[in-house]
Amino acid sequence: MDYTWMLLLSLLHLRGAVCEVAQWTEFDEAKAYLRQYGYLNDPADPQDPHYLEEVIEALRVFQGVNDLPPTGELDEATVELMRQPRCGMEDPFNKKKNKYRLMGE
Repeated sequence: MDYTWMLLLSLLHLRGAVCEVAQWTEFDEAKAYLRQYGYLNDPADPQDPHYLEEVIEALRVFQGVNDLPPTGELDEATVELMRQPRCGMEDPFNKKKNKYRLMGE
């Protein structure tokens, strides 16, 4: 009987770990999506705490453009929209007119 409880607790613990991995996978997937379509720039340092703020802001912009509540949270509706097929091009509003600036005299 004790082994049954140990097995049950082990399975519950494993289930939690699998859910946590799935959430991190979705987060990484979302960051890649936001970079691919021009909502997020590549970080100089991914460990920088400000990078998370940039990801949240990019999520808000993406959600607002797509008529979702701009919460900045990676909810089910946002993930579902990100998983829909696209053409692979950046959204037009993200195009920068000046790709560079001339500095000098």
